Amino acid sequence: MDYITMSDCMRRGMVSVCRGILRGAFLLVAAMAAMPAQAAVAPAERNALIDLYNATQGPQWINRAGWLAAAGTECFWSGVTCDPGQTTVVGLNLTNNQLQGTLPALAALTNLVYVDISQNALTGSIPSLAGLTKLQVFNAYGNQLSGTLPALTGLTTLQQFRVWGNQLTGSLPSLSDTTNLVYFDASNNQLTGTIPAITQLAALEQFIVSNNQLSGAMPSLSGLAKLRKLDISYNLLSGAVSDLGTNSALQTFYIDHNNLSGALPTPPSGLAIATVCPNVQLSHTSNASWDLATGQSPWYQNCGLASQLVITDINGGVSPAVGAKFPVTVALKDGTGASAISNTSITVQLSVAQGSGTLLFLASGAKSCTILVGASGCTVSNVSYSAVESQVRIKAATYYTAPPLIPAISNAFAVVAGSYTVGGTVSGLAGPGLVLRMAPEAQTVTVNANGAFVFPIPLGDGADYQVDVTSQPGSPPQSCTTSTGSGTIVGSSVTSVQVTCKTYYSLFIQVGSNAQISGPPTQLVLSGTTGYFHVFPKSGYRIDSVSGRGCSVSVSSGDVTTSPLTSDCVVTVTLVALDYIPMPYGPMRVLDTRAGGSTADGSYAGQGPLVANTPFALPILGRSGIPTTGVGALVLNVLATNTSAPGYITVWPSCVTRPLASNLNFIGQQTVANLVIVPAGCDATTNLVSSSGPTDMVVDVVGYFTTGPTLTSLAPSRLLDTRAGAWTIDGKAAGSGAVSGGDQLNLQVTGRAGIPAGASAAALNVTATGTTAPAFITVWPTDQARPLASNLNFVANQTIPNMVIAKLSATGQISLFNSAGSTDLVADVVGWFPASSDLIPLVPARLLDTRPGSSTIDGQYAGQGAIAAGQSKYVSFLGRGGVPQQGVGAVILNVTAANPQAAGYLTINGGSAAPVQNVNFVAGQTVPNLVIVPADVYSYIYASATTDVVIDVVGWLRGQ
Repeated sequence: MDYITMSDCMRRGMVSVCRGILRGAFLLVAAMAAMPAQAAVAPAERNALIDLYNATQGPQWINRAGWLAAAGTECFWSGVTCDPGQTTVVGLNLTNNQLQGTLPALAALTNLVYVDISQNALTGSIPSLAGLTKLQVFNAYGNQLSGTLPALTGLTTLQQFRVWGNQLTGSLPSLSDTTNLVYFDASNNQLTGTIPAITQLAALEQFIVSNNQLSGAMPSLSGLAKLRKLDISYNLLSGAVSDLGTNSALQTFYIDHNNLSGALPTPPSGLAIATVCPNVQLSHTSNASWDLATGQSPWYQNCGLASQLVITDINGGVSPAVGAKFPVTVALKDGTGASAISNTSITVQLSVAQGSGTLLFLASGAKSCTILVGASGCTVSNVSYSAVESQVRIKAATYYTAPPLIPAISNAFAVVAGSYTVGGTVSGLAGPGLVLRMAPEAQTVTVNANGAFVFPIPLGDGADYQVDVTSQPGSPPQSCTTSTGSGTIVGSSVTSVQVTCKTYYSLFIQVGSNAQISGPPTQLVLSGTTGYFHVFPKSGYRIDSVSGRGCSVSVSSGDVTTSPLTSDCVVTVTLVALDYIPMPYGPMRVLDTRAGGSTADGSYAGQGPLVANTPFALPILGRSGIPTTGVGALVLNVLATNTSAPGYITVWPSCVTRPLASNLNFIGQQTVANLVIVPAGCDATTNLVSSSGPTDMVVDVVGYFTTGPTLTSLAPSRLLDTRAGAWTIDGKAAGSGAVSGGDQLNLQVTGRAGIPAGASAAALNVTATGTTAPAFITVWPTDQARPLASNLNFVANQTIPNMVIAKLSATGQISLFNSAGSTDLVADVVGWFPASSDLIPLVPARLLDTRPGSSTIDGQYAGQGAIAAGQSKYVSFLGRGGVPQQGVGAVILNVTAANPQAAGYLTINGGSAAPVQNVNFVAGQTVPNLVIVPADVYSYIYASATTDVVIDVVGWLRGQ
């Protein structure tokens, strides 16, 4: 993926949204799995976190859940990530969290892997990063930081360093130790000094230091084979442009608005975007590749002049007589400084056009050129060598042996050349205020109507001219540009300058109170060009539709683009509330009964196991960022551990009679987890009971469904029980007998338990019991072909449940397939989704199977081998199996641990990490669980013990 910087935004006249952070580095912080009950970070690390909170106005943060809670809870503080053992802090993600004040020292957090404090209001200097030898990502862009940049000495693991858009001064640090650096952006600051060497950065892909005051030479780019983007524009760099011969990956190249000179190198074949001018003096050699990359023809527009005529001697340094011809020694040099022509005998004349500071080399086809001060004598640009022009005299010519002031040279000559005017035609002008300027005379002309114009002061024969717009019309606002606006006087007046004006149209943006936009609500867009803005929905909202009146519009990931405007346009953005809200910083722990256990807010931690058949009311609403109102149903990861005997767990809302249902089943000395969707209770609590005890419980809130036309939560209602003499809510699908291997059972869901026809999906807790052989169960809509997927896995004589979100057929049915042996099946429905909800159910599709010889829906992530103990695997779910690339808030997955080599667990999460066990297993056991994962470019799967992993996608939820 590419990155958009503030300098890009300046070029485009818009505010771009920089999405996400360098994923590869974040994902290396992978193993943030389950927290041992008595883990705690070192006191020095806790104190460093507290200092950070206090120094940056912690009580004013947008999200400060858990901060300053009791020792041992630090890994649950919002924005803090710890290692798998929860003993040390490895990540700080406090972006866009309203941090203010100055940053304290970070030295005590020696195991930091990433720091993201971007898009806040921090002031003062960046603290020292010395000793943070594991640091891979440091993002502090978009603040008000000042002072000098910290040294990066010893940071050999650093991959990303972004500090753009601050008020930093001083020089850039040495990058000699940052040999793994991929992305460096220090643009839009006030940095001075030279650019350090970067040729040692073999992994470098983007280097951006634009909009500073950097000077000296452009850095060598030799050996940077992975470099894709270079932006050193808007600085004070001088000298030659670096060679690009080894930069085969280069796609974007910005070096404009510097003092660079000489010939441009041959561009790489893949270069797609380039801006090279204006600069002092770059070669004019036409190059089709540069023309294409710069998007203009010729590429050297505004580049200055081509070569240099250096006057090395005038008659031995003696001033010539007035009106006399005199010999000179000249050397015509090309853009690299190499001598092209050297002439020591030809008699030539020098002159200057009327009122200008421009020397003329009066030979046939000669051109006027701006004075530059050289090492000795005068340097004159872009003077062509040809036959001698005779009959021209000079007056009071003076030879200077040292660089003179430009005004002195400007006054050294008198007019002797012919006089011709420069003019042209204006079209498209709709109002007054257009002012044109012509160089080198610095004369202006005001134009108030379409038609011809002429600059009043004539130029001499052979003089160069350049016509530019210095003031645009304002009523109505327009943009006027010149074509054929530069050239050379050749024996006649110029009448060919064309000035074309285009009108700005108004783009009116209507977005309402549930979002903000980049830029003002009314924007001016040039006729024939597209308008652009980005929509920032408030938390809990998403874009539902975007429409235009007077133009057409398209939207992608919040970026709204109009068609080229030919009139004023009104764009209306409609937002709707999200049906599902994931916890913003990953699953939030609200219960841990184990001795020494911790929760996000310190409540309901370590109070001891549940007693058999004794309901426990757990307050959830109003804790750790979970609202007290507007919650229709909670999505929980419920874990039973330290079990003392076989039993089961039932979870149900308060103010409702305990249902005939189970959410987890276990045996003695087992740890088992399951996803539970439970309606919000009447008093902010959720009930849990264990049929046997004592049993420790851990509950993490994954997210919640809002109230309204989304998930309709139900008290668990039994729709299927094949066991002899069993009972269901309506007597249907009861006692039909075990399902044999290779057979499928079709189950009617709609029309029962209050589920209407037209429902698109149902949430069910499906249990296999009385199993006779190792096998698996697949659940899918009856009117579809059975997919390559599984929802439950079991061995003989096992009882195992799993949450299933199943797409329904057109007639409201699902099918359940048993692969081997025979098994009874039980299904309790806990909710249903209408077709209009944000949940999009899918026919299950396999996205990952690590087992040798396995397959997936698209061949990706198949047969790559088990995940080793303590390692993570990174998988992309977006754009696969029916999940789109954009607009996804969360992905619903059935995750199975297969062939585990030892007891352990799996943690599955999006780009951030959280301490939750999603699947628990023992050696040789195959165990599934439903997981709802926040959408991200990549998600990681962490295994505490070596195991194969199988993942099937069953649906997705819309998001921002």
